[in-house]
Amino acid sequence: MYYDHNAKAADIFVTDKKTGEVLFNNQMADFAPVSFSRCALGWHTQNKNGTFGKMLYDNISVELITDVSLDEHARSVLPAKFSLSQNYPNPFNSETIIRYQVTNKSWVQIKIFDLLGNEIKTLVNEEKEPGYFTTSWNGKNNNNLIVPNSVYIYQMRADAYIESKKSIILR
Repeated sequence: MYYDHNAKAADIFVTDKKTGEVLFNNQMADFAPVSFSRCALGWHTQNKNGTFGKMLYDNISVELITDVSLDEHARSVLPAKFSLSQNYPNPFNSETIIRYQVTNKSWVQIKIFDLLGNEIKTLVNEEKEPGYFTTSWNGKNNNNLIVPNSVYIYQMRADAYIESKKSIILR
């Protein structure tokens, strides 16, 4: 785990060690650092019946990345490959989150298309440093109009990397 006591914000990443896929990412704003040399990181889930239980995994890596300058250790937690994750929730009715990762400084585009290939919305169109990112789509087009219930394709382009996934709107 990487930690710097001068940090003001932090991201927690839980990553599958075999695939490199980010399973969980949570940004903590107004990070209130305390002085420590080691820390344990854990979380609990609330079950449907209201009880709490631990989340246990055999094959994960947990990293805490702060907003301070990267040192050599922190660089080791940067993504090894470009990736576009499945949006969540899917299907969705008001908003969905799309996670993606960038391996090197690149111009990144994420666009939404209908099934006929017409561009509906541009979500990301900018240069990104290496790292893990999220964007959201509120089900509106570039003209800020609500799009109808349907299957949509979202696509990420960065350098030579191109990947597309399906998203469904059900209102």
